[in-house]
Amino acid sequence: ASISDKDNSTSDFNFTLKYGVGAKNIINTFDGTYQKDLIMAGTEETELSFTVEEMQEIYKKMKAINILNYPSDYKPPYSDNPKPGEERDVEPHYTYILDLTLDGVTKSISWVDSNYSETAEAKKLRDIYNYIDEAIINKEEYRKLPEAVGGYE
Repeated sequence: ASISDKDNSTSDFNFTLKYGVGAKNIINTFDGTYQKDLIMAGTEETELSFTVEEMQEIYKKMKAINILNYPSDYKPPYSDNPKPGEERDVEPHYTYILDLTLDGVTKSISWVDSNYSETAEAKKLRDIYNYIDEAIINKEEYRKLPEAVGGYE
């Protein structure tokens, strides 16, 4: 897909996002695959790709939060204004591992979201991950995958 708008050059934009409990759900736009965590039933992989429009939207969202400025090992505090001793540990928690190529830059961001951070920066990144997950769930290929068995405690 070639786009002439210079500010919106998604030509080299691709990413792999591993997410969920233990980061076992994997969307890979480099090779158009998705792996679903079936919990007690292992994992299942399928071919799954985003449309050009979806990729442009994800690209815009990532650019809007300056995703390349996020640290590779992302450990946001619980809140923007932490009170002394105010912390949180959520179980089970999500882990996100993002590997992306954007505007010629390759970047990796790992985030173990065990405190379910409410910082503005963390919420913006989580919103993008949720947007990606929603887009996946709405795909025909996803709906054909088996249901997960069991749950995480």
